[in-house]
Amino acid sequence: MMKEYKGRKRMKEYKGRRRMEEYKGRRRMQEYKGRKRMQEYKGRRRVQEYKGRRRVQEYKGRRRVEEYKGRRRVQEYKGRRRVEEYKGRKRMQEYKGRRRVQEYKGRRVEEYKGRRMMKEYKGRKRMKEYKGRRRMEEYKGRRRMQEYKGRKRMEEYKGRRRMKEYKRR
Repeated sequence: MMKEYKGRKRMKEYKGRRRMEEYKGRRRMQEYKGRKRMQEYKGRRRVQEYKGRRRVQEYKGRRRVEEYKGRRRVQEYKGRRRVEEYKGRKRMQEYKGRRRVQEYKGRRVEEYKGRRMMKEYKGRKRMKEYKGRRRMEEYKGRRRMQEYKGRKRMEEYKGRRRMKEYKRR
């Protein structure tokens, strides 16, 4: 069922998944008996374009995106992520839990309370996977890969390569 009435557009799919309404510039999209419900109606989401600047705000919720003079900020409140891009620096922080990733002048990526920690600092690269299977380190051209509680250990040290096989546990 599709109606257009004085610039007002309504699209409904009955006995189905989607319902999209545009009513006086307001937009509502609902997906029934499904997973998502998106409303731009007195509330959750607001998109503005003002002189080439774009702002997307999702109120009472998770995300806020702002583009202001080439700077981009994505903030997800009451939750997990905060992404900031400010003058070419990129920071992504996931609070109350799992990850904190920072890229500052091409430098470091860290994942706390979890599986990996990778650092790139002045050409040195270290990747550690805690509480798990592997640990790989690159330090000044030397490369070490260790697999804990597992089968093998491989080392490259000054052009010499060694592989060890441990006992299975």
